[in-house]
Amino acid sequence: MPLPVISAVNMDDTATLLRHAHRLREQWIAHLGEKAAFDHSQVVFNPELLHGNVVTDLSVQSDEEFQTAWSEVEGFFGLRGTKCRQCLINPAQRDDIQSLIVTALSRRGWQTEGLTVLQLQSQVELFISADLQVIPSRAGYPLLEQLMNEVGEVGGEPQLAQAMLAHLDDSHVDSLLAIQNGRAIATISVLGDGQNALIGGIGFAPGVSYQNVGLMMVHRALESCRRSLFKNVFTLADSKNCPAEFWSKAGFASIGRLQSMRRDSNPEK
Repeated sequence: MPLPVISAVNMDDTATLLRHAHRLREQWIAHLGEKAAFDHSQVVFNPELLHGNVVTDLSVQSDEEFQTAWSEVEGFFGLRGTKCRQCLINPAQRDDIQSLIVTALSRRGWQTEGLTVLQLQSQVELFISADLQVIPSRAGYPLLEQLMNEVGEVGGEPQLAQAMLAHLDDSHVDSLLAIQNGRAIATISVLGDGQNALIGGIGFAPGVSYQNVGLMMVHRALESCRRSLFKNVFTLADSKNCPAEFWSKAGFASIGRLQSMRRDSNPEK
């Protein structure tokens, strides 16, 4: 049976949709470490993760305020023996402020990166394989932990496993686990804020192709979104992990990009 439509026709403009997606991205990243807020910035801190030290917001209006904000950031991480690795660019800020932040960080050796934001446009009929059991991740926690350890080892960042498991502590996250022949082979999560949802946290056991199992997991994640009556359902894609072409098969279409800055391997500061 085809999935019922999740929401009515969406009248939000693209800029509004990107702001919704950005807020969900911030909330997702916040699970990976401890949060701290200052006069002009907010950060997430996790020294055990290669990219776990993130500036989630810079509230600046001028070069002088940027200098102050960046001193806060570098001082905070410096006292903890690490450095910030990523800075999110808030699409709600004026274009000239976004440009100011990008330019200032580029001068410090940072590089621009982006994620494609995709929104659910139509609901494709997908089916779950008969030999694939999908359960709530909390019900299969030991298997999920084992899966995330495998994912972390393959990715060269084993500490990521425990950080990803922290998503289960958030009541706004609905996480699913796929089991085949007694082994956890895939996971996917939905983070909702009442009106909007972000599908993420996708992980696959080594040797498992996301092309088939991944689509089945998206199908189940969309069932969760349907029950919650979300107005908008988003996901974020890059060229490496579940690229945009994959999501188009599940009924998603690109609506824009979210920008961020990443510290160069040999930054000036």
